[in-house]
Amino acid sequence: MIAANPPGQKIFSIIRIGLTWEDARTYCRTHHTDLAMIENAQENIAMNMRSLYGYWIGLYRLPWRWSDNSSSSFTNWGSGQPDGKQNCVAETSDHKWDDVRCDSELSFFCHGALKLKKTMIRMKIETDADFSDPAIYAQILQQLGAVLTNKSSLTDFNLGLNIQSRKQTKRNEENDEENGKDVLCN
Repeated sequence: MIAANPPGQKIFSIIRIGLTWEDARTYCRTHHTDLAMIENAQENIAMNMRSLYGYWIGLYRLPWRWSDNSSSSFTNWGSGQPDGKQNCVAETSDHKWDDVRCDSELSFFCHGALKLKKTMIRMKIETDADFSDPAIYAQILQQLGAVLTNKSSLTDFNLGLNIQSRKQTKRNEENDEENGKDVLCN
């Protein structure tokens, strides 16, 4: 779930799986930007949650720093916190911060948009069709999109074609063979 923020503000995503602080940081760095860094009261309130338990944020003790190693100028500690017994920080349902054992498994907040994965598929299509014709180009993209939608779990993707002439394709295949690369064939 992504919390909507006005343009120019961070995007916070709630990840509702229980992980340790370090595993949550790794997850956020892989799929977003990092564990949530809360730098002001507005960002703290923007993190909308519905849980009696805390959610990891990116603050940890060495001294209190964000997971990207920047210092924390904004704090929002709960009453009696930090008590100095734990090294990682969770935000509670009332938007207060609590130091918690880092090996506890909690849901967490990431900041940053989802990282997009780009995959290139190499295909060889032999046809007499004129790919420079916009109608044919659009029809091929539509048909490829239909196949991907029907035969996979992909639902949100963009397609494009990088068309090479037969001469260019032949040269690329010869270079691949010389360099020991696999050549895709039908």
